[in-house]
Amino acid sequence: MDAELSSLAGPQLVVPVLNARFALNAANARWGSLYDALYGTDAIPQQPGADRGGEYDPARGARVIAFGRDFLDRSFPLADASHADATGYRIEGRALVVDLADGRSTALQSPGQLRGHTGDAGAPDGILLRNHGLHVEIQFDAQDRRRCGTAWSGWPPWSISRTPVTPPTGR
Repeated sequence: MDAELSSLAGPQLVVPVLNARFALNAANARWGSLYDALYGTDAIPQQPGADRGGEYDPARGARVIAFGRDFLDRSFPLADASHADATGYRIEGRALVVDLADGRSTALQSPGQLRGHTGDAGAPDGILLRNHGLHVEIQFDAQDRRRCGTAWSGWPPWSISRTPVTPPTGR
């Protein structure tokens, strides 16, 4: 059994083991999109021009993205920059390299937080990070490398990205 599932408290779903779809959904219930959770709930208060109902609201979307980047700064700080200034993420060897708007590059303050990636190391589809025993995956939009979403495991439960994770080279 996965160490995270067996050692960290989280939502528990009791399902018939003979129903594979139910069992898969129960196993995946610990993952979800931080952006979706923030956009669709009152975690970020509604304000005039930043409403969560109806059509997509770019002002609310910008607040969600700012919250997500701040979350990354607090949980996975960069050596000398903010995730808000990031224009790209890539893997070199066993390290996360973050390209910045001013043309510089930086790395994680704690390089051991990088746990793996999916896709090509030079332009990953996802980057898996770990902090305090919980995992966060930054997922990138294949159509626009600047756009990304954040999925996280632990509490609260939502849905999972089921893509296998490739450990960094040399691990």
